[in-house]
Amino acid sequence: MTDELEMCDVAKETIEILKYFDTEFTSKISNNFLNQLRELAKKSKKDVVIDKTVELKNQKVSNECKDLISMLYYQYIANEEEKKKIIDIWSSNDVLYQKR
Repeated sequence: MTDELEMCDVAKETIEILKYFDTEFTSKISNNFLNQLRELAKKSKKDVVIDKTVELKNQKVSNECKDLISMLYYQYIANEEEKKKIIDIWSSNDVLYQKR
């Protein structure tokens, strides 16, 4: 993700999606980080439409946004057991990506 506009679009997607998350989740995320996302999102021209009746995995959300939400979960929410599982998944995905 090298393009600033792409970063702004991902920030906007993420902020829009986080609106539908339980406040127990979002309240654990650093306010500084959320504020940075909001500032980036202001620069985005992308229209983000989230249908709360459809599971996130079935919506048109960028992989970068999904990755960012995964990272937020890992960083702020996951317990040690969950973190190990997430690391294992990320490692497996990286191996698959490298084989392409």
